[in-house]
Amino acid sequence: MKSDRASEAKIDDLLTRAARTIEGGRPDEALEQLAGITDVADVAALRGYACLELGSAHRARSEYEMAVKLAPDAPEFHGGLAFARLHCLDLEGAAAAAERALELDPSLGDAHECTALVLEHQGDLPGADAAFKRATKCDPEHYPPPVRIEQAEFEGIVNDAIEALPSEFQRWLENLTIIVEDVPSMDDVGSSDSPLP
Repeated sequence: MKSDRASEAKIDDLLTRAARTIEGGRPDEALEQLAGITDVADVAALRGYACLELGSAHRARSEYEMAVKLAPDAPEFHGGLAFARLHCLDLEGAAAAAERALELDPSLGDAHECTALVLEHQGDLPGADAAFKRATKCDPEHYPPPVRIEQAEFEGIVNDAIEALPSEFQRWLENLTIIVEDVPSMDDVGSSDSPLP
């Protein structure tokens, strides 16, 4: 029993140090700190978070899947899995994981935000806005409501920005086509090196 408590204390200390390392902008170092521990859900989830910070969505998904397997009733792990799947462009899987997270904890802002992003990518802006509002209600500072503007107002903002540029930059833009979509198509998103922010 004593060795179990000592082991738990070591894991807790390791998790705290690794979380600080990630917060300090060094997720790669956190992964090194967490290497070799395979049977602790919190460790797998923190590795998943570090992987998302590094842009390694597929590895993050695997880590969060392990965390969910080890602790199936942990809503935050399902929420992390939802974002990892979203970053892997698996909208259906992201929606399912977010739904499960919200079944376990309806106040989980991350899961509402992920649901909103999925709905937005599916073209359901009213549904997305409702989910964004639920996320904002959970934590207004962390989940500010989205800002939506009309096409004409947006074009005016772009034109004002272009006019504010030095004339040499404006000349370069004359032969450049600027295309802006409300939400990029999944084909376009999937063709980039870093699909989602």
